[in-house]
Amino acid sequence: MTDDIIKGLRRTLANMELALGTVEEGIVWTDDQGIILWCNKVFDCLVNRPHILVLGNSLMALFPLNQADFSHPINLHPFELAITAETNGQDIFGYYLNGQQILLEINWSCLQETSEKKINAQAIGCVLTIRDITDRYRQDQALRQTQVQLEQQLVELKQAQAEIRRVEQVNEELRLLETVLDIVLAGYWDWDIINDREYMSPGLKRMFGYHNQELSNTTSAWKELVIPDDWEKVKTSFLNHINSHGDVPFFVEIRCRHRDGSLIWAICSGKVISWDKDQNPLRVIGCHLNITNQKQAEENLTKSLYEKETLLKEIHHRVKNNLLVVSSLLSWQGEDVHDTKLLQILTDSQQRIKAMALIHEKLYGSLDLSHINFGDYLESLTQEIISVMRKPTINIKLNYDLDPILLNIETATPCGLIFNELVANCMVH
Repeated sequence: MTDDIIKGLRRTLANMELALGTVEEGIVWTDDQGIILWCNKVFDCLVNRPHILVLGNSLMALFPLNQADFSHPINLHPFELAITAETNGQDIFGYYLNGQQILLEINWSCLQETSEKKINAQAIGCVLTIRDITDRYRQDQALRQTQVQLEQQLVELKQAQAEIRRVEQVNEELRLLETVLDIVLAGYWDWDIINDREYMSPGLKRMFGYHNQELSNTTSAWKELVIPDDWEKVKTSFLNHINSHGDVPFFVEIRCRHRDGSLIWAICSGKVISWDKDQNPLRVIGCHLNITNQKQAEENLTKSLYEKETLLKEIHHRVKNNLLVVSSLLSWQGEDVHDTKLLQILTDSQQRIKAMALIHEKLYGSLDLSHINFGDYLESLTQEIISVMRKPTINIKLNYDLDPILLNIETATPCGLIFNELVANCMVH
């Protein structure tokens, strides 16, 4: 009976070994000292030894493990973790198999003695199940790398779509701008610097007297329109715009030649809208605004102002001369007057007239015909009064502290008369 039981147990154990030998994981069973008591064929292959040479050996000596990144050996073997902590666990370790790095996922379980007589169960060994996850890890790495690449491609695709939308929006805005510029008789141009192609709108060509097909869309054709003396201004303004990376505007007044030979004044302005990675300009857009009529109006206005200034100077000059004539008449009249009081009245009137004449004299010699430097006027008026009223027995020394205040003729005339009376009274009294 006993032999039958033993035979049955052996058959059961043999069947279990056959079953465990078919699994893909390596399985190893040790005692509490780490001596291998049993293992399956997968574990034999991992340690690259025959089964008979595996049993009875130390697990830690036969099966050394490293960190998962192979940076250095592990501090505690899974066997030690199972025995010392008397618990179960799982982790990933690095292992060298025939010189090749592989990754192993190891589960460890602590075996404890179970007995009703013993209250505290003690560890009697451990069981490790070992799975080679190298291929799975590489697949996961490749999958993650592929995912990163797909995410990057998705970002680039979104950026490309955004760029396409931006370009479409810019083109639509440029079409609208071209329409608006045509309405206001301005011309639009678009310069592709890399390919040296320049688009000129029909409105720009009409500005210079050409139909759309009569003027080629080239940089040289546009350059021929500009008066040679103004070409340097164009280059200087454009280089300043590029060197400042667009902070300094490209804006310059130039002269161009119309098809009929007449001169066209235009404002040439533009902006770089595309740069390469080295901050070199790729594309520039801009417009020409015809300001010929404004320039002619400015010239006519300048001429008219000059004529009016000349006329106004002549008026001041004649008023001054007329006042001096009146002053001379009063002086001549005074020669026949023997009444002292009446003579003083004529002298005072003559001085007042000279004060007013001096204002017109100052305006005639001034660049600003609408204002007079009142400080300079008062100094001249004081010298005039003293030269007339000075007495030989009186020595007068003048100190001037005058600010260059500008007054118009309406204010300067009464102020000059008042000052004339003050100085004259000082000389009399």
